[in-house]
Amino acid sequence: MKRLFLDICFPARCLCCGKVLPFAHRNDFFCKRCAEKHLFRTGEHICSICGANVYNGNCLRCKEMKFSFSRSISALPYGCTRHTIHRFKYTGYDKKGIRLGHLMAYYLKTYHADLLLEVDAVTSVPLHPKKLRKRGFDQVRILAETVAEELNLPYMSNLLYRTRHTIAQSKLGGAARRSNLADAFAAVVPFPETAKGKTILLLDDIFTTGTTFEECTKVLLAAGVKEVIPFALATASPHED
Repeated sequence: MKRLFLDICFPARCLCCGKVLPFAHRNDFFCKRCAEKHLFRTGEHICSICGANVYNGNCLRCKEMKFSFSRSISALPYGCTRHTIHRFKYTGYDKKGIRLGHLMAYYLKTYHADLLLEVDAVTSVPLHPKKLRKRGFDQVRILAETVAEELNLPYMSNLLYRTRHTIAQSKLGGAARRSNLADAFAAVVPFPETAKGKTILLLDDIFTTGTTFEECTKVLLAAGVKEVIPFALATASPHED
C-alpha cells in the first residue's frame, strides 16, 4: 500500500527526458521513445578510455592525455542525462540517486559482465566535507553504494579523501581543470590491507576531461591497489566540456 501511494504521488520518470512513465513501466529506466535511441554506451564506435562516441579508435581528447588507468567505462552520454544529474545533485537527495545507481549496475551486468569477474571492490570519488555540508549528501557515494549492493561487491569508503576544497570542475576549462585538482586527493593512512593488490571500480557521476579519475587513480595505485577501473554514469563528449 505504501509503495502504491508513493508511485501515485511521486511517479517514476524517464531518466533521460523526465517524462512520467506509465504505471506498468514504473521500474523502467527510460520511456519508450528514449529507449529506442539506444542510449547505453555500447558497440565498437566508442572511445575505450572515456566512452565518448567516435568513428575510429579513441577520441582526440584521450589520445592527447596519458592516463594512469588503461580502461574506463561509462553508461550514458551526458547530453541525455544532464538535467536528471543536475536535479539529483543540486535539488536534494531523492530516489533518483537510487534509480541511477540501479541503472549503472544494470549496465555493468548487461554489457560488462566479463569485467565484473575481475573487480574486487567498489569505491567512489570523495566529496570535500565543505561541499558535503552544503549539499547535505554525497551523490557519488549513493551511486557507488547502490552499485556495490546490487553487484554483491564490498563498498570501500575509506580509501581516499580530499586534501583541499576545489573550484567546481564544471566552471573550468581543460587545462584549468587539471591544475585545479593537482594533489587534491590523498590515500588514507594507514591504507587498508584489504584493498592492496585488488582491482577497484572507481565511481563518479560524470567523465569530462578525465582529470578527477586520473588524480584518484594515481593515488590508489601508489597506495598499493593493483588496478583502478573508472566508471562514470555519463560521459561528456569533447564538445560538451
